[in-house]
Amino acid sequence: MRSVCLRSLCVWTFLLSSSACTGEGKDPLDFGAAHAAKIPTTTTTAPTTAPATPPKSTATKLAHVQKKTLLAPSSSSGVGTNLSELAEYASSWPFANAFKHARGWISTDGKAWDDGRAVSVDERGWVKGLLPGQKARALVVWGDGLEFPKGAWKVRWHGTGTIDLWPQGGVSSSTGEGSATLNADPKKGGIAVTITATDAVDPIRDIEVIVPGADPVASIFNPAFLARLKGYGALRFMDWMKTNHSTITTSAQRPLLDDSRWLDKGIPVEAVFELCNVTGADCWINIGHTWSDELVATVARVAKAKLDPKRRLYVESSNEVWNGIFPQSAFAKQRAIAAEISKDSFEGQMRWHARRTVQVGAIFDDVFGADNARVVRVLGGWAANAWSTGIMLDEVKAQGAFVDAVAIAPYFGNSLGEPEQRGMVQGLDLEGLMQKVDASVDESIGWVKEQKKVADAHGTWLISYEGGQHLMGVGPSAEDPIINTLFDEANRSPRMKPVYARYLKGWKDSGAGLFMHFNDAMRPTKYGRWGSLEYMTQPREQAPKYDALMSFIESTPRWF
Repeated sequence: MRSVCLRSLCVWTFLLSSSACTGEGKDPLDFGAAHAAKIPTTTTTAPTTAPATPPKSTATKLAHVQKKTLLAPSSSSGVGTNLSELAEYASSWPFANAFKHARGWISTDGKAWDDGRAVSVDERGWVKGLLPGQKARALVVWGDGLEFPKGAWKVRWHGTGTIDLWPQGGVSSSTGEGSATLNADPKKGGIAVTITATDAVDPIRDIEVIVPGADPVASIFNPAFLARLKGYGALRFMDWMKTNHSTITTSAQRPLLDDSRWLDKGIPVEAVFELCNVTGADCWINIGHTWSDELVATVARVAKAKLDPKRRLYVESSNEVWNGIFPQSAFAKQRAIAAEISKDSFEGQMRWHARRTVQVGAIFDDVFGADNARVVRVLGGWAANAWSTGIMLDEVKAQGAFVDAVAIAPYFGNSLGEPEQRGMVQGLDLEGLMQKVDASVDESIGWVKEQKKVADAHGTWLISYEGGQHLMGVGPSAEDPIINTLFDEANRSPRMKPVYARYLKGWKDSGAGLFMHFNDAMRPTKYGRWGSLEYMTQPREQAPKYDALMSFIESTPRWF
């Protein structure tokens, strides 16, 4: 959720019941899942459940991991970006091999799009065999109105069998190794690979669909993607790591580089760290709320081994634990109730989140040892509610611990999508809306100043985990064609650049530190207009938010 609750005194019951605090910035296929989470009626007792209080061994380690002198940022930029979630309908192609973001295998008999049968796959996700009359289709790039590179996409694979390529059709067969060229054109639809026959002993596998201009042997990343990240001082991988709705618990379940696809469980952390090494940006990772301490320690060891020693590593436990639309919120609330942390369930939830943040930070500090100056322990907070930040920092202190930074998401323009604002917004022209958007910056910076006072009082930094404009309709406003058209126009308006410039200056002048925009590239929809770019290769002059971010970076040296 890219949402910040619109009222600083918004109570917990309002969070759970009102759509005013919701707004998913994702494809509609995923939107409803955020609202389905319910608080369990029983307490989970599995050993992978995060404990409500730090164990003695962790508490002992905390005695020598108090406030520390951190490694200096590796970039001269004070602005970073979140990376948008991978999907076949996404408008960014980060990897040289686009098959990594293909949708899961669809079973078809050649007549029905999906005949409902399961596709048998191995432990890495490759098709092991086909049922009689069955074909297995993977959508690599798919969706209406997508912008993607036109031209020759090389397709390579190993194994014995036949595959069919969309859009040009035709069947390619192989014994041992196969290759073909796919002539893709956004005007003719997307890109899909269908296995029409495969050998049980030597099945079709290791499929690569190579983005034009990329070379997966030289780098796993698309050069055009790397070019658009130039200038950012840090990269946040919350969506890449599937932090929201996390389900994995152990190291045995984590995604690996040789998995066929990375959509289901997230991008392997090895790829995450390699991207930061290549771009020279600091790295921000999110730890899933379902992760066991064993998995946290494994990822910490990979980070120590793989991330360039010159890079800072920001470590945040989960994402928006305060936000009732996410399962991690119910998870924290349940454990706080079971541990009797507070009589107030929301306060207990936030205190539990603080405790888990302490635990995660202690694990990373312990793994990094004498090198732990690289680790920035991040406590995620709620921008519109400085009181809850103070509660969490009090809890951190009560644990005999310290966090290096509190992170918030000071979006602006939030209230314009509220149902009660619908009539007013419908009556605005573009200039009138932009005046409202510009005025909303003051409210956002006001939140920042309140949060800065709390952070200063506890001796910690204030940074952002997300931020930017928040033009998104809620409830009936989300379905309103007038409002959606107006929000789209505002998102693309040249007037958005000076609004962003004032917003970024206000953030810097408040004394806050690292600012992380949300996000790098995403198509605008009724579920949000989050991308600084609408598609990865969009020209700068057509993208006022991206232009504003780059102009600020180019003119404003890092101030912290």
